[in-house]
Amino acid sequence: MSIFLKQTSTLLGLILLLFAGMVSITQAYTLSVAGDNAYAPNESININWSTTGNEEATKAGTWIGIFETTTDNKAYRKWAYTEKNQTSGQVALREAKPGTYEARLFTNYGYDQLAKSSTFKITENAEDNDSGNSSGNNGSGSSSGGTDSGNNTDNNSGGNNNGNTNQNSDSYSLSVADRTIDPGESISVTWTVDQSDNIKRDWIGVYKTGASNRNYEQWKYLKGNQLTFKINEPGTYEVRYFKDSGYTKVATSDTITVGSGSSSGGGDGNGGGDTDGGGDSDGDNPNNENIYSVRADKNSYAVGETAKAIWKAEGELGFFDWIGLYRPGTPDSAYLEYEYTDIFSHQETFDLNRSGTFEFRLFIDNGTESVAISEPFTVGTADNGNNLTCNGYDLNKVTNYPPANGPVIALGDSITAGVGATAGQDYVSELEKRLNINIRNEGVSGDTTEDVLLRLNSDVLGQDPSTVIVFIGGNDELRRVYQSLSDSAAERQLRDELEDYLQNRLNLNWQDVPLLTRQETFNNIRRIIQRIQDTGATTILVGFDTAIFDNTIADEYEKIAQDTGSIFIPDIYDGISGRPSRMSDLVHPNNRGYDIVADRIQIGLECLI
Repeated sequence: MSIFLKQTSTLLGLILLLFAGMVSITQAYTLSVAGDNAYAPNESININWSTTGNEEATKAGTWIGIFETTTDNKAYRKWAYTEKNQTSGQVALREAKPGTYEARLFTNYGYDQLAKSSTFKITENAEDNDSGNSSGNNGSGSSSGGTDSGNNTDNNSGGNNNGNTNQNSDSYSLSVADRTIDPGESISVTWTVDQSDNIKRDWIGVYKTGASNRNYEQWKYLKGNQLTFKINEPGTYEVRYFKDSGYTKVATSDTITVGSGSSSGGGDGNGGGDTDGGGDSDGDNPNNENIYSVRADKNSYAVGETAKAIWKAEGELGFFDWIGLYRPGTPDSAYLEYEYTDIFSHQETFDLNRSGTFEFRLFIDNGTESVAISEPFTVGTADNGNNLTCNGYDLNKVTNYPPANGPVIALGDSITAGVGATAGQDYVSELEKRLNINIRNEGVSGDTTEDVLLRLNSDVLGQDPSTVIVFIGGNDELRRVYQSLSDSAAERQLRDELEDYLQNRLNLNWQDVPLLTRQETFNNIRRIIQRIQDTGATTILVGFDTAIFDNTIADEYEKIAQDTGSIFIPDIYDGISGRPSRMSDLVHPNNRGYDIVADRIQIGLECLI
């Protein structure tokens, strides 16, 4: 009893702090986008951030994302972590899709927005907004298409900067073997570069003279010391060298004449050209996914086997490129497992511990949009059904495994109903989105285990479920906690204040809830699971163990899971309860808290679907 009183006194202390208005969170963040408010597709966007008076943003898990202005905080386009243990810094992100965007800052691996930038645009016509004001040794680039002015002029006959940024090109040059060729012949291109510079994402494009930097005919990433391009259409052309998957031009070749030299006009940007299978000729930008590929080493596997994800790319991938294991049709954020790429072996291995249909997806630069997807492959049961494991669960010990056909049902109280979450952000909705399944939500706010027993036939058994998530018992225990709190408050002459807070602030009419003993609660849970399993369904039992609950509760839940052959999800509130950033009130999680709840239940549920 002394441990329980200590825990309830802690909760009472929190309530008193709330009465006194002593709980506060100080947040001071700034987020800004450097430079102009218009960028070309895939141009580097430098985002500055800083914080004062709050150490949360200096910890691991602080991240910045690019968002379309009308989307929610989970619909990021690109993102990157900030540097840990810093109070200011900069991240660089790129975006290919034209539109209006803003940057947003989050901490603690969550989706609670702490700051956002002013809006900026990604537009194909960003060069028109540049006004040619490129500073430094390059002087001013002419946005009207004339020759460059300033100290560093183009050394080619085109001389067209079109408002795109040009770096000092003294350390870069391009050479073509033949300046006059027939239609259908190939040109060989060589280059010299600054040996101290990173050229992993540098690329070369073929252009009709006078075309803007985005109207390339063909392009390829640097590879080896020479590239070839086949040009089929008569006209005059040139080759241009660009940095870091962007449009910063650092070198241009001499003019190339193909056939009679009669050009039909500037390039149309539709990607005509290269027909020899080398490089990319039909993409809209240098990040076209056709230059990447990923595949599984086999079409089918048994559960417990290891699959190899084999990838290739025109250029070497970097240290922060990765491959994820997915179910087909799920969003890029719903990976089951992931591995960073090995640039030496060009393959990654994945242990296949669950059955179903899967695919591999390839990502670059810690990105969140896949650039290549494998053909689907299947994972079947192991020989004779023995040694079945999934995410650490021994499926041979799961009652009624494999599950029969039927709906998945979430059975519970206000947590399952989603109290404290915005619409569509409760844990049931999150699981539906991640696993691409429908789940029937049978959560009723305020229900005790006795209430669940009364509605079990109509809400669950009559629906012939395949799997049921059982997440109950919290209200039984809270009723006992409130009784103990009330007794403790009476001793301190604070009972009226406590009951006013519980009823008016938390909307809890706790005295209307039947007071069950601990043994009665767990007898009810055991009966509920056994009746569900009698229909042939598999069960997932969710347990908890937090500061306001007696720590023997977790052991009781685990024992029932073992006795009934249920998949057990332990400590569901660990790291959620008692953290204001993850709770909507003293009892219910907020959106971020429900995300974590979904993370934990997903580990068990994905083994049963």
